[in-house]
Amino acid sequence: MAESKAKADSPLTAAFSSIAALLLSVLMLIGGNSLVGVVTPLRARIEGFPDLTVGLLGSVYFAGMLAGTLAAPAIIRRGGHIRAYAAFVSLAVVSVILMPVMLSQWAWLSCRALIGFVFAGLYAVIEAWINAKASNANRGALYALYQIANFAASASGQLALSPSGRAAFPPSQWQARCSRSPSFRWR
Repeated sequence: MAESKAKADSPLTAAFSSIAALLLSVLMLIGGNSLVGVVTPLRARIEGFPDLTVGLLGSVYFAGMLAGTLAAPAIIRRGGHIRAYAAFVSLAVVSVILMPVMLSQWAWLSCRALIGFVFAGLYAVIEAWINAKASNANRGALYALYQIANFAASASGQLALSPSGRAAFPPSQWQARCSRSPSFRWR
C-alpha cells in the first residue's frame, strides 16, 4: 500500500499534474489549427479563389510563423507568459472566426499569416511553460508527453473533417469548439 502511494506521488506524476491543463489546451488548439489547415484550402476552392491564392494560403501561414518566431520572445518578455498565451489564443480565435465572414482573398491571406504568427508564439509559450515546470530528471518525459499530445492533436484535427464530408461542409463547428469560440456556420 505504501509502495503504491510512493509511486503515485513520484516527481514525474507531480510534474505531469502541473502541466495537464496545458496539455489539454495543446490538444484543443493544435487540433483546431490542423483542422483549419485542411478546411481553409478546401473552402477557398469552393469560394472560387484562384489556384495561386489557394497555394499562398499555406505559404503565408509559414511566413507568419517565421515572423512570429522573431517577435514572440519580445512579446512574452513584455507581457509575461500568461498574458502572451491569452493574447495569442484570442488572435487565433478571431482569425478563424473572420475567415468565413470576410470572403476576400486578401483577408484570408492576412488571417492565415496571423494564425501562423500566433501559433509560433503559442509554441514558444507552451514549451517555455513546460521547461519551467520540468526538472533535469523529468524534462525528457514531459517533452515526450507534449509531443505525443501535439502529434495526436494534429492527426485528430485533420481526421475531424472526415465524418462531415464535403456535402455537409460546416466543420466550422469543430473549429469553433477546438478554438473555444462560439459556433458559427460557413456561408
